[in-house]
Amino acid sequence: ADDLLMAEEKVSDIRDAQIKKYQMLIDSTDDDSEEKADYIFRLAEIMAQKRRFHHFRAMEATFKADNAKNNAEKQKWTGQRNENLKLEKKWLLEAVKQYTSVANNPKWKNYKRMDSVLFFLAYMLTQAAMDGEARTVFKRLIKDYQGSKYIPDAYLAFAEYFFGKGDFDSALDFYNKVLEFKNSGVYGYAKYKTAWVYYNLGEQEKALGTLIDVVQEMKDKPKSKTLVRAARKDVVRVYAEIGQADKAYALFKKVGGD
Repeated sequence: ADDLLMAEEKVSDIRDAQIKKYQMLIDSTDDDSEEKADYIFRLAEIMAQKRRFHHFRAMEATFKADNAKNNAEKQKWTGQRNENLKLEKKWLLEAVKQYTSVANNPKWKNYKRMDSVLFFLAYMLTQAAMDGEARTVFKRLIKDYQGSKYIPDAYLAFAEYFFGKGDFDSALDFYNKVLEFKNSGVYGYAKYKTAWVYYNLGEQEKALGTLIDVVQEMKDKPKSKTLVRAARKDVVRVYAEIGQADKAYALFKKVGGD
């Protein structure tokens, strides 16, 4: 996050110049041209980057306000947090507006990057707490772009929705769809969540076995350290309910190493 903030601060003026340039190109390009769709998509991406910058800025200010040494310092950082939250919301809604204008224009239904447009639109709608609208977009992505690299993420969105509702059978169906894509960036997380589906269905042995599988499959992947750490802790939690004390050490040694 610190690296992102430092980089984004350096290119802030460039982002603003890019926005103006793309708006000029959009205004001067024929409505029927796919090139116009591409300009709008690129504009939306820049707005999404600005939204992310202010999101991290707000998080940073919140942390500093929580750790302020006096009331004046707390008020200072609280003010900065509120200002960045406003800007985050502004750029979020602007990005949604631009993505939507491409996604809903029948002239651009064959736009070469439409699957990307739909995915990022759905993601932004999720960030705006518009989950119902996001699922509608994910559904369209699944229906019309089965070959897209974003399909696992779309399935995951439905799995998370059903998990949150307590419909664990439906959640399991969608997590299993994600697990068909072993090279996906969300594969490990989906497998981890299937363990919690089994746990909530009262199938603790399946839950334990799945958590152990998550550790074994993901432990050598640098980006999965947090996931593996969580799975190891949950192995202990589930084993405590169904395991035998005299066999615990051997299992924990196998799963946790040193």
